[in-house]
Amino acid sequence: MFQASDDDANPCGFVQGRDDNYDMALHIGAIFIILAFSLVGSLLPVLSKHLACLKQMAAIMSYVNAFGVGVVIATALVHMLPPANDALNNACLGLSYPGLANVIAVVAILLLQCLQTELTARFAAPAAPSRRRTSFTATATS
Repeated sequence: MFQASDDDANPCGFVQGRDDNYDMALHIGAIFIILAFSLVGSLLPVLSKHLACLKQMAAIMSYVNAFGVGVVIATALVHMLPPANDALNNACLGLSYPGLANVIAVVAILLLQCLQTELTARFAAPAAPSRRRTSFTATATS
C-alpha cells in the first residue's frame, strides 16, 4: 500500500488552517472603534488652530501630540513584532539569527528618522528672524 515518505514528516510547506476561535463581528467592531478614536485624535490638532480656548494651550497640544505618536508606535511594535519574530524564526526558513525582525524594525525606524530630518532641513520654511536685540553690535572693520 501507501507508505509515508520522509517528506510527509517535514512541516515545511504545510499551510495551516484558520483558527476557529476568530470572532469576525468583534474584529469589525474594533475597526470602527479605532476609526472613531483616530478621527477624534486627528481632529483635535485641527480644532486647536480654530478654537480660542485651545489656541492658548499650544505647548500642551504639542506634548499631547508627541505622546499620541508614541502610543501609536508602541502599540504597533507590541502587536507586530511578536508575529514577525515567530514568522522569521520558523525552522523552514533556515535563518540562524533569532532577533532579525527586531533588527529590521530598528533599522527601518532609524532610516525613517534620518529621512525625516533631511527632508525637514531641506524643505522647511526658514524661521523668522528674531526681533530680540543682541548684546553686541556689529562694527565694520576697514
